[in-house]
Amino acid sequence: MCKNPVSARMRYASVRRSAFTLVELLVVIAIIGVLVALLLPAVQAAREAARRSQCANSFKQAALALHNYHDTFKTLPPPGTQWRDDHLGGVNGPSSTSCAHSWVVSTLPFLEQQPLSDLYWAGVRELPAYQQWYRIRDARATHPQMFRALQSELPTLRCPSDGGRKEGATLSSSSEPGMPRINVAVNASAGNAFSWGNQSTASIRGTFTFNYPRYQSNGSNFSEITDGTSNVVMLAEIIAGDRARDTRGAWAYAVGTYISGGGPTNLDYMLTPNANALDDNCMDRPGMCSADNADRHLRCVGGGSRGHQTARSRHPGGVHVAMADGSVQFVAETITLREWVLMLAQASQGRIADRLLASPQLCKQF
Repeated sequence: MCKNPVSARMRYASVRRSAFTLVELLVVIAIIGVLVALLLPAVQAAREAARRSQCANSFKQAALALHNYHDTFKTLPPPGTQWRDDHLGGVNGPSSTSCAHSWVVSTLPFLEQQPLSDLYWAGVRELPAYQQWYRIRDARATHPQMFRALQSELPTLRCPSDGGRKEGATLSSSSEPGMPRINVAVNASAGNAFSWGNQSTASIRGTFTFNYPRYQSNGSNFSEITDGTSNVVMLAEIIAGDRARDTRGAWAYAVGTYISGGGPTNLDYMLTPNANALDDNCMDRPGMCSADNADRHLRCVGGGSRGHQTARSRHPGGVHVAMADGSVQFVAETITLREWVLMLAQASQGRIADRLLASPQLCKQF
């Protein structure tokens, strides 16, 4: 039987039409590329929104823990304390290079970290005493309980936007445990956190003080915040250091977990949130800093007794803060220095000491 040549040609043409030509394939790829380019910013924005939400939740939990601490002891915890090994001494205020423990240690039971608190204080008894004082920088593998305590992570106080390289902080020796980092810091003054002259001035003093009364380290009673608890910062976001000898964000170390408005005793430097550290005037000056980093947030120089560090984050446009009433806000990095200083001072009554804004070396705004 003879085949119909017309039917054969039609079947062949049908087969040919079912395949893509090279031009059609390239058009499809181009369309997919355009759609991905359009969707990518939306996906990135959704991820950043999730990170910001998680970070805000960390601040809410930390603020709640501090309020519970205040309800129990009628004051906020000291920002840093060289407690005696019997737990009962201790308002001897640390300087920016001393190795006393941070407000976080005092707050652990209120962060649902009672086992870690117990482990830390068991570790204290392992450390050598210096006239009844201990130094966490002395922790070594020969002090297993303190070693384990200082290696403990505190994810509750971390912000997921601050990722990347994060070496554990070691204060004096590589044989130390390497302390993990956090991103929640206390507000320790509108001026220099370690200047008694600044701290004794109500219009400059923050909700936490390292040197007020003189040589002491205290947290405020909420009744002292006469500017109103909804107007004064209690906690602020920081970017953790990424090198071992950088103290920023080391959770148990007193001067790793604070922010302040300004620097040395003569207030040469005043920093707003996310100040551009590529400008020498705008670098953080933590107690210890070995970072040689081009990052505009992490570039720094060791400040020693003149140390200071401002609020920083990797969120586009600003930083999280928790106010003294427990509310969480997002502060724009474009905030003026005057507005920022007023948010840090607990009893300014809307006034700023002239010298805070008169320095010739104020950090430049963006």
